[in-house]
Amino acid sequence: MSELFKLSKSDFVKGLITAVLSAVFLSAGQMLQSPDFNFAAIDWQAILNVAGATFLAYTSKNFLTSNDGRILGKFQL
Repeated sequence: MSELFKLSKSDFVKGLITAVLSAVFLSAGQMLQSPDFNFAAIDWQAILNVAGATFLAYTSKNFLTSNDGRILGKFQL
């Protein structure tokens, strides 16, 4: 974990991994819901939006969390 208001390389790498996994799971879910498993039926824009939002959420969480896991250095969940 990085310090409060700082991000490390591992935060970015883990954020990218989380974003890719969320995109894979979302696209797999869309394929399972389509009756003919048509790749053209996948909403790629929605998948990219979810991946981007996932990356931003993960890196924001790490940016706002201290080494000991406290949000803004004060609140422990």
